[in-house]
Amino acid sequence: MKKQKKRSDNMIEITTDLLLNGQMKLMQPANGYRVSIDPFIVAGLLPLSSCQNMLDVGCGVGTISLLALNKNPTIHVTAIDVDKNMCEICLHNSRENHKEINVINDDISMHSFDINSFDLVVTNPPYYNKNSHRISDGKLFANFETISLETWIISSLKSLKNGGFFAIIHVASRISEIMRILNNRVGGLRLYPIYTKADSPAKRIVIIGKKGGKGETQIMPEITVYNDDGSYTDVIKIVWSNL
Repeated sequence: MKKQKKRSDNMIEITTDLLLNGQMKLMQPANGYRVSIDPFIVAGLLPLSSCQNMLDVGCGVGTISLLALNKNPTIHVTAIDVDKNMCEICLHNSRENHKEINVINDDISMHSFDINSFDLVVTNPPYYNKNSHRISDGKLFANFETISLETWIISSLKSLKNGGFFAIIHVASRISEIMRILNNRVGGLRLYPIYTKADSPAKRIVIIGKKGGKGETQIMPEITVYNDDGSYTDVIKIVWSNL
């Protein structure tokens, strides 16, 4: 539900939207990249019960961080993004929702966190490689990699405790690349294929595993977003009930 539309101090046109049946206010850009269902799915799957410190890499406006804090208010959340405007909006959203988020404006590949700083690292990286996709007017900078996916993931893992959880949501077409990067770094993987509708190919994939883990890889039951009539499926409603 859109509540208001205005321009921020840096002249980005923004909206404030009500999410989770009005429980959350989210300021976000009015044009280009806007929050989709992806962060809600990955946040609903996060293993937060034993988490004390979480890092949200490529936080954008802070949706995953806010949802994680809504799910488990006891955790400490750090969020990092290379885009200064997104960091400012993320900080605003944290204050507006009375959630404490330590927001850092920096490139994850350049920033130095203390080793073993986090129990959980979650990331929703840009989905597209500029070398293989043409940037159109309808796509924003946030959709395209500024560093390689491999650099992004390896940099994200540096501050994760051994045995800590790593969670990523990405386009399903890049699953083989992600699995190659995670090999010998993150194990005990659980793969959640995300389908728009039951008769369509998987569009997204959520992968969750433990740094240094040695368990087997498991393909989890599929998550289908929409019924044929366009309504949300019971699975999505269950995911949302965990937030």
